[in-house]
Amino acid sequence: VTGSTSAVAGDPTATTVAGTGAAPAGVKPAVMFNEAAAGPVPSNQPFSISVQNPPADAAAYLLKVDDQPVGAPAAQLAPYTFTPGRHLLQIEISAPSGTIATDPVVVYALGETPGRTYRANLSSVSIDQTQSNGGWAEAVKQFDAFYAQGHTDVKLMPSDPYPSLKPGYWNIFVDGFADATAAEAYCTEHGLAVPGQCFPKLF
Repeated sequence: VTGSTSAVAGDPTATTVAGTGAAPAGVKPAVMFNEAAAGPVPSNQPFSISVQNPPADAAAYLLKVDDQPVGAPAAQLAPYTFTPGRHLLQIEISAPSGTIATDPVVVYALGETPGRTYRANLSSVSIDQTQSNGGWAEAVKQFDAFYAQGHTDVKLMPSDPYPSLKPGYWNIFVDGFADATAAEAYCTEHGLAVPGQCFPKLF
């Protein structure tokens, strides 16, 4: 099912994540997107997105990404390829009984692996959701909070595929710095203590 916190279309701090699995009878339709329910998705491949618990008389579906409609209403949603970054996804359902929309959910799409760069690491969230303040929903929540605080170039990436990073984390960071001094300066310019709240890291 969808995450425990509700999301509002256009709200940069929305943290609801995509649902998966069966829904109890009588609940509101929800986005069903298995790949995005537990982590980020690649940005270079199409994904099938559907509706969990649609109305019995549903006639057409319209996908909206970042409040913008994708194509025209259709009997079935076409596969969609995300651009890198954070997106707000919603589905409108047309039926003779009326039009209803799912709650919006957050989808994060990974971009290409960056080259050698220094980053200002803002947070590392354990991938293990059984840990305190761990799991994908927590990572998205923190990402949104940093963006809302003015870190408009913030990125999110798993650490496991990269030997220079400690495995088992979602890393939240700003990259593109030429050296550690520049990355550390970013931390201090944004009022973040080094190294407790922010620190430079070579990727």
